[in-house]
Amino acid sequence: MIATPRTRHLKIGFLLAAVVLFAAAIAPSKARAGSAALAAGGTDGSGVLSSAETFDSITGSFTTTGDMSDARFLTTATTLKNKRVLIVGGLGAAFAALDTAELYNPKTRKFSPTGSLAAPRDNHSATLLKDGMVLIAGGRNGGGVLDSAEVYDPKTGHFSSTGSMTTPRTEHTATLLDDGRVLIAGGFDGATILKSAEVYSPKSGTFKAVGDMMTPRDFFAASRLASQFVLLTGGHNGTTAHIGSAEIFDPQTNTFRKTTGDMVVARDFHASILIHGGKVLIVGGEAPGATASAELYVPKTDSFVATGSMTTARDDFLIAPVPGGVLVGGGFSTMGRVLSAEIYNTKTGKFSAVGDMKAQRSCGVAAPLKSAMSAIAPACD
Repeated sequence: MIATPRTRHLKIGFLLAAVVLFAAAIAPSKARAGSAALAAGGTDGSGVLSSAETFDSITGSFTTTGDMSDARFLTTATTLKNKRVLIVGGLGAAFAALDTAELYNPKTRKFSPTGSLAAPRDNHSATLLKDGMVLIAGGRNGGGVLDSAEVYDPKTGHFSSTGSMTTPRTEHTATLLDDGRVLIAGGFDGATILKSAEVYSPKSGTFKAVGDMMTPRDFFAASRLASQFVLLTGGHNGTTAHIGSAEIFDPQTNTFRKTTGDMVVARDFHASILIHGGKVLIVGGEAPGATASAELYVPKTDSFVATGSMTTARDDFLIAPVPGGVLVGGGFSTMGRVLSAEIYNTKTGKFSAVGDMKAQRSCGVAAPLKSAMSAIAPACD
């Protein structure tokens, strides 16, 4: 059955955001050497969670850590240059958009409040800029889809408004370009799935429209390649629930082109992540129904090839880079929410199971702690 992007967000329990980052602890006040990821928030089907847990890459197990200040989902996580993780907005326990933000400290394993947003928002984007600031763009609140944007300054702990996007949008992607600009692409404006795109310039604090994508996309994935280009894959275009096509954005010409080959499996609600060797791992999602399949984009051939499948079919999962591979956990499978987690080995091209998570969590985002970057956020199903 093909569900519209709007009805998908009404799925029972409202699937919640989980966040993933590098860190954990030996004791409540000291970080463990083997810690690799943190999962926070989500829904277990009975309510919105504020709980969090860490994954240890040496033991392959999860351990409960401090709770967030607010229960939240459809949020964002960004690892700052000071190695703390900024969590912004989202939907709270009352399913209303939040204007609160908080920081996770991997040394103390605790969350603490920071400055508030200028406007409550959920399902927005967060992008770590080259100067260490964080761009928060678009999303939704009770008043509809937003075109507003704001910037977080880690030095002051405050948010300040910046220029507005050319188009209101949510469920879009935001990708930092090599030249410091941010590519904002696709999404939903409250009435239409978009193929428009724009770029944000930190120098001017303004957004500017660029060429359109080849097709409208919602619930898709975007990854910056080792080169200057950006790969955009799959999604939903309003008529087709699972798109097999992919395209490349060229920041020199500000235009998009179709890749030479389509994906091996047409999918949406998946994740993509740049891995060793310059390839991009594309994993999970719906095709239709939760899929265990994974594939690689190979820049040299501009095409896709199959790789090892996950041990469990899943969408709405969390994903994070860990030493030697990629951690994937939680989410929904064909039998409902799952606790299981697994790691993709970039050398062997295979997934192997690790210890279960402590709580069932869906709609994950990833934010490594030892390398400052924006979260990887698979679309929420």
